[in-house]
Amino acid sequence: MSHASAPPNQVAAGVETRQPETRMQAILLTVGYGLSAMLLSSAVASPAAVLAAGIGAVAGVWLYRWHVGQSLRNVVPASIGMALIVVGLVGPALLGRWWLVPSLIGIPATLIAIQGMTLAMLALGVVLLVRSISRSSRAFSMLDPVVMIAAICLRFAAHRNYHWGNPRFLADWAGIEGYELPTLFVLLGLAALTTGLIANMRRTTGRHAATSVLTLMALFVLLVWIGGRFLRNPTPDFIEPPGGVRPVAASDGSGDAADSGVAGTESGVAGSGGSDSAGGRGGSGSGDAGSQGAGASGGGAASAPRGAADDDPFPSASSPQHTPQPIALVLLEEDIQPYEKIWYFRQTVVSHFNGKRLVVASDDRFDTDIPSGFSNDEVLIGGIPLPEDMHRIVPMVVNLIADQPRPFALPSMISFAPLPNPDPQYFRQSYRATSCVLTDPVVDEEVYDLYASLFYHDPGDADWDDAVWAHYTKAPDDPRYKALADEIVLKQTTTDLEDDLENSAMIKALSIQRWLEKNTTYSHDPKFEDPHNNPAEQFLFGARHGYCVHIAHASVYLMRSLGIPARIGTGYMVPTERSGKSSSILIQSTDAHAWAEIYLEAAGWVIIDAMPEKIDESTQVPPEPDKTVSQFLADKARKKDQHKKQVQEAVQPPRGFPLRMVHLPWALLAAIVLLYAAKAWILLSPRFAADQELIRVTQRATILQLAETGVQREYGKTQTEFAVRVTSIYPEFAKLTEFHLRQRYGHGDRLARQTCLEVQRRTKRRIRQVSGLPRWIIGRLDPRFWTLLR
Repeated sequence: MSHASAPPNQVAAGVETRQPETRMQAILLTVGYGLSAMLLSSAVASPAAVLAAGIGAVAGVWLYRWHVGQSLRNVVPASIGMALIVVGLVGPALLGRWWLVPSLIGIPATLIAIQGMTLAMLALGVVLLVRSISRSSRAFSMLDPVVMIAAICLRFAAHRNYHWGNPRFLADWAGIEGYELPTLFVLLGLAALTTGLIANMRRTTGRHAATSVLTLMALFVLLVWIGGRFLRNPTPDFIEPPGGVRPVAASDGSGDAADSGVAGTESGVAGSGGSDSAGGRGGSGSGDAGSQGAGASGGGAASAPRGAADDDPFPSASSPQHTPQPIALVLLEEDIQPYEKIWYFRQTVVSHFNGKRLVVASDDRFDTDIPSGFSNDEVLIGGIPLPEDMHRIVPMVVNLIADQPRPFALPSMISFAPLPNPDPQYFRQSYRATSCVLTDPVVDEEVYDLYASLFYHDPGDADWDDAVWAHYTKAPDDPRYKALADEIVLKQTTTDLEDDLENSAMIKALSIQRWLEKNTTYSHDPKFEDPHNNPAEQFLFGARHGYCVHIAHASVYLMRSLGIPARIGTGYMVPTERSGKSSSILIQSTDAHAWAEIYLEAAGWVIIDAMPEKIDESTQVPPEPDKTVSQFLADKARKKDQHKKQVQEAVQPPRGFPLRMVHLPWALLAAIVLLYAAKAWILLSPRFAADQELIRVTQRATILQLAETGVQREYGKTQTEFAVRVTSIYPEFAKLTEFHLRQRYGHGDRLARQTCLEVQRRTKRRIRQVSGLPRWIIGRLDPRFWTLLR
């Protein structure tokens, strides 16, 4: 049907009589939908079912093409598609319940048949429905490429949240060939976009088709570049859970924030965004999970004062986080193995007992080995014993992936200094830290056991005054703590000890640790009778179900009741099995942990971490991070890619073409801005044109406005013929064309400016009314103009 005889509404909207696609377009749709269906179903289906899904999608393409040739209403395939979707979700499963089917073909074949029938009918129904909608109006013409791109995004969604080793079938091949997965994802998206655009394009000239496809591809590349440059991988919110409500069940104490010494929290130890998970000796070795309750304000030169609102140190199990998020990548510069085969990264400590619970000490006389925040200069941390025979200086580089309120390192940190960020795309900031790490002592070239050596160290420090002693030994007044501690030490030390070891602080601390490991159960749901009333007391003298926060408090209270200086350290705990190549350690949010520490003369703070042997069955163990992610980040931190690029540039001669690939997005952005500027000038030029040019530029602007809605002059047709064709819908345009031809060929007087502009305004108003607001907006956002003006 030609435009001249087409119904007025079709001419106005620029919609031609619905015709089947060309054979080439049908083939492209077959390939696009078939591969999309197979790709999406490959994540959950067997090979036979994947093939069935592809066959269903291909059948949908050609069934709709046959339907168009039969001149049936578009609602027919749409209804069939919806019916197939419903039947596909219900029918095969009901068929599989019939006893005759499994008895004839067997249970495995029945399951495969059910899966194949379900996916085939779903693919057939979805394709019929999508094709019906996309061909019903130009406003939905982008639906085909959108569906194909959505299938790719859903299939590769496992790659998110730093799981760069997924999907395996593509990640393994890309790693072997040396490609980066994000680049492959963009190429696949471009292929799907191009296939959908060409396959769903109305019949038009080759130049117009090529221009449309290239323009949209350029926009796609630009959006991908903008997203990669200005949008980062999401990092967990370590402070506020969804809704902005702080959990209180995860705390060791109750009461208002003023009592806790941690302003702005509803409980002394509230944290959010994570879960404690079993680990170490009591579980999988992945450590106590939970988001680090220490906020996300780190960076720059700001120092976080003690007791600040974002300085709550404890991990929480009240809001379990099932998806671990990377926190930092640590690069050790010394080959060292920790004594307990566990890496502890201390970030802050809690040592002040305020009569109700332990809180962060606000007095600078205490916990001087903990930095208050980041700095732009090197910071030296004093007050740490450096026993030459039982310590080792370990330098390391910490690359933060998520913001932190203060630096952390292996205990005990003696200095830290900022470093340039090796790759801002992956890391927030970097710093070098140096720690004094306790190791097995070496005397006269003979190695002794660390813990056995610590048996002979006295508690505390000879230089401490009474205030410091009182600070680190103050405990609840409840006599049950002292009675239980004495009972534990008496039962655990069953063998006769040397006279000088009967009062060994280390032996007493290890006795308490071992008793807690054997007599407590690790659980994310302690189910205290009153969570607001000293949960540590309810844990120790109740069912003894709790997680690291409760265990650490119980340990400190018991050891303090025996006069042993103790405090709680918080940070991250990582099993040594996770260490990647070249001593790289990936810390994730589920590694957040709290533990007890005691102070021994000439040794400093020693970690005493009780890990229960029993785990509540409801407690979920978080997965270990993908080792490929750790290695990838380690390479980025060491700038291996930059070094390789520098070597290649040094070997290869410079190219003659000055525009590099990194400049391409900027060039595309500049080109699109210029296109919009030129189009805006054409539309606005009638307001500024001279009188002798007014008619010409006004008609040019009006022709562009018509073309934006799909009404264009056909090739080979004159302006008069075009005006006659649209006269019934746009009579004002026909009048404008008549004025233009008269002035051009010297017939008639020059039209008054106000009259000309009024005719254009009426035409513009009529175009918007006839085309509808959505179609008018789409046309206005189209940056092309040279292919529309004829």
